[in-house]
Amino acid sequence: MIEEKEMDLFLTDNYKVLSLMNQPCYLVGGAYTSITQKEIADALGFNIMKANSIIKRLIEMGYVHTIENHRGRYIVTEKAKAIIEKIGR
Repeated sequence: MIEEKEMDLFLTDNYKVLSLMNQPCYLVGGAYTSITQKEIADALGFNIMKANSIIKRLIEMGYVHTIENHRGRYIVTEKAKAIIEKIGR
């Protein structure tokens, strides 16, 4: 069950970053990959430091984790997907 205070966290820039990270992966050099911090910052009009800060917070809270052996690449967790789905309704 998702609590209301948990939902409130994502009605901000956190949600913008998380929903962008949840977009389907795309093909780069023959391999599927996720969006990078720089691409997130550029897409949302943030500076790289703001994007980095939000991503760090999302990782610490268990909503995002890094993709092993792919520095700067991230994936959202099932916990995050549940929140995105609930907010999107």
